[in-house]
Amino acid sequence: MKISQTKLNNGLKLIHVKKESEAATVLFMVGVGSKFETKSKAGISHFLEHMFFKGTKTRPSSVQIAEYIEGIGGSFNAFTSKEFTGYYAEVSRSHLERAFNFVSDLIIRPLLPAEEIEKEKGVIVEEMNMYQDMPMQYVSEKFEELLYGDTPAGRLTIGTKEAVQSMKRPDFKNYLNKHYGILNGVLVVVGGDDLSKVKRMANKYFAELQKGQKPTRAAVKEKQSQQALMLLTKKTDQSHLCLGFRTVSLKSKERYAAAVLAGILGGGMSSRLFTEIREKRGLCYYIKASQNSYTDSGYFVVRAGIDNAKVEEAIKATLAEIRRIKDEDIPQKEIKKIKEFLKGKLALSLETTQDTAIYMAEKFVLENKIESVSEVQKKIDAVSEENIKRLLNKYFINEGLNLAVIGPTKSKAKLNKILKI
Repeated sequence: MKISQTKLNNGLKLIHVKKESEAATVLFMVGVGSKFETKSKAGISHFLEHMFFKGTKTRPSSVQIAEYIEGIGGSFNAFTSKEFTGYYAEVSRSHLERAFNFVSDLIIRPLLPAEEIEKEKGVIVEEMNMYQDMPMQYVSEKFEELLYGDTPAGRLTIGTKEAVQSMKRPDFKNYLNKHYGILNGVLVVVGGDDLSKVKRMANKYFAELQKGQKPTRAAVKEKQSQQALMLLTKKTDQSHLCLGFRTVSLKSKERYAAAVLAGILGGGMSSRLFTEIREKRGLCYYIKASQNSYTDSGYFVVRAGIDNAKVEEAIKATLAEIRRIKDEDIPQKEIKKIKEFLKGKLALSLETTQDTAIYMAEKFVLENKIESVSEVQKKIDAVSEENIKRLLNKYFINEGLNLAVIGPTKSKAKLNKILKI
């Protein structure tokens, strides 16, 4: 891939990735998400994402919006996270200009009709209800609530029913004008024509984008003096849990050691936790580990779906595996295997133009830089056993241990008793 970084005539940052593909993707991303919201407007980033697809001045109905891209066999979507929001269209390379037209139209000319806002409130409330009925996903959201409490970092990205129900058209207009602009956005184009043609199209379709503002917010404060437990007692056929520790942000070089550690413990079907908890003991269906890093916070988490009758046994066994990796030497062969696993996963995750665009945009918005796959792979290769041990000794301690569980378990006391690392 050939990566080029430049600016449009109006100052909007443009990243172009020359990639051999019959597909092309145009993505616009802004550096704002639910971490930037006030409590009274919790969920507005996600709600606004919905509203962009309700009609524009050029295509005033959701059907016309969908047909414009689907009519050429393309696809489009959007996503909202804690720290960014993105909108993209993926088309055949011969239709690249249509993708520019589509994405720019969403961002620059949305109608935001008041009657659609009122209608969409019910849709989002039902989306909230759906997530609550999906404990495998919902427990991850509740785990962040356990870590960060009633703060923007701890609240669900989708917001609260009260906040969503209270939002009016001026709220969206103000949020859009403030955050969706040149200063806070980046345009990423993957595939298609050479840079000169891409830049000409980008200048044509994004010329009307307003300047906007660069958002600010209070940094997350990582503070914990004792282990924490959240138990949501609910009738389920399987208990779902998140067990983890506060660790490092995107700014820390230790995040690569955390990624390798996550791979060793729960990165695949040959990982330690999968082998011990599922294959040997038969306690779960899924179990995996990951390092989740934001710009100002981060945590390491093990996620698992456990037999309801064996939750305590599974937690004990998981903690035992973490203690073992802290206390014993880690074979160099195992470290090397996981490095190759992570590097291969990274390369494969960027096969499509859409995935490459999202990867590049995230890097730029969150870290203010562009890194090729090979540069990231070198950082993974540089991780040593000493780096992993230092991370374990620093962060994997009782005072930083957290557990969130959704399932029929009723006794917090029993779970608290076994929470020891």
